[in-house]
Amino acid sequence: MNTANRLSAISKLLDKGNLDTAAADCIQVVKEYPDDAAAWVLLSEISARLKQHRMAINSALKALSIDPDNSQYLLHLARLYSGLSAWQASRKVLRKLHASMASLTVEERLELALLYYQSGQIDGAIELYQQVINSEPENHQVRYNLASLQRYTGDLNSAAANLETVIAAHPEDYEACSALAHVKPHPEPRSVLEQLTRCQRYYEDSGSEAAKAALASLYYGKGKVLEDARQYPAAFAAYATGAALKRDLQRFTVSDELARINAMQRLVSNGDFAAPTQSGSDGPVFIVGMPRTGTTVVEGILGSHSKVKRGGELNYLPMTILEAAGGSWADGPQSITAGTLANIANADMNAIGQRYMALSGDYLNCQGVFTDKLPLNALFVPIILSAIPNARVVQVERNAMDTALSNFKMLFKHGYDYSYSLDDIGAYVPAYQRMIKQWQETYPQRILTLRYEHLVARPEEVGRRLTEFCELPWEPACLQFHQQPGATQTASASQVTESLHNRYVGQWRRFKEPLTTLKKKWQTQRLSALTEEDVKW
Repeated sequence: MNTANRLSAISKLLDKGNLDTAAADCIQVVKEYPDDAAAWVLLSEISARLKQHRMAINSALKALSIDPDNSQYLLHLARLYSGLSAWQASRKVLRKLHASMASLTVEERLELALLYYQSGQIDGAIELYQQVINSEPENHQVRYNLASLQRYTGDLNSAAANLETVIAAHPEDYEACSALAHVKPHPEPRSVLEQLTRCQRYYEDSGSEAAKAALASLYYGKGKVLEDARQYPAAFAAYATGAALKRDLQRFTVSDELARINAMQRLVSNGDFAAPTQSGSDGPVFIVGMPRTGTTVVEGILGSHSKVKRGGELNYLPMTILEAAGGSWADGPQSITAGTLANIANADMNAIGQRYMALSGDYLNCQGVFTDKLPLNALFVPIILSAIPNARVVQVERNAMDTALSNFKMLFKHGYDYSYSLDDIGAYVPAYQRMIKQWQETYPQRILTLRYEHLVARPEEVGRRLTEFCELPWEPACLQFHQQPGATQTASASQVTESLHNRYVGQWRRFKEPLTTLKKKWQTQRLSALTEEDVKW
């Protein structure tokens, strides 16, 4: 049997999941034919499946030493590095691929674009998608991907134009219809609502989970367009319908979330996660707060400082916690249970902090101050302050009623499962506030609390408090965050191109009637909430 046939047979073993036999056979082939690059790449693939990461990397490098300009081998190596969050190494490979751009196939360019996106190089991904569209204008999946990235960078008109092209060709594309509804304001709603209604018809009779997810997305889109047109009762009804559909698909419940909060509070009350005194000024700033409370604006202000790197919503802290507890990154943050937190309380805090800093520093290519605004980090504040001596935490608060509404009318891509029911929001927000209050009382010197309403009323005053807390000199550019280049991959992507304004203060009153029950419930519980009346304009 010649080498090609042997490698084909090994590939079939790999496809069947017979990894050990495939590995043994492939090792024999590379021993016999050490200059066969294809054999080394296959061994790399098998090793990656076996989670033998060092062998996977070394085998891929061996293949490239034999055939250094092979684009498929380079893409394979970049995938390996990206899967291990070795971003500087991955970017080095991507630069080599970029240099040979003209020779890449469309498929290779699309994979390169995905790797650019994963490594945070949004402009590079946009360039590649645009190249593909120029040669294949009917490639509507690529056009949709391009529109998504254009939205992140604030190029909203281009994003909308690309989405309209996709919808014209594929009126059943619910993701494009929903994205168009959200990408910019629609004061004249008729045409967009007609598109959304037409798209709904493709999914209404199915009853499958996929159809429910599509309909949920479309109803949230309708709510957004109706709200733009100031048709508030109809907008709320659309949001509520979408939320009910989304809630039917839930796996992680508000009870699970409350259990995690209660577990962490008990650990802190028992003296776990003792935080040392602030050590050094050149460290990460964790901006925490419930979604839609102004954390993106706060990050924009701080991230516009010349000495700060904007990190966005990094996933490295929950990944590090999962890893330290013996779990897998692939399990996702929702697999962090009360038991996981108890295990972490007994873990090596220094090791957790060093691992987080290594992952974040590699991704951001940053050695100084950087931001991390993942909302889930609010739960992990005690771990942060215990594990990272030079970390700071900025807690952002907002009127509870505005927070409730903003969460209820947002279809999140992942997590925040409490947000699809007013009853669940009613239970979650008070628990969240009690948790944050405990953190503030336990770690008073290392947490700065900012209020969204105060920020938009007195931006320079609050901005100066923020930079002073981070031991940074004030820079006027901090208030020009909306003019700064860079992508924002959050639910607020279409809003951070605006300067500060107070249009979202007290917006819950537009939906006062359906929110009355929630407000009365919280008044009975004496919920601590800043209201817009507390701010004197």
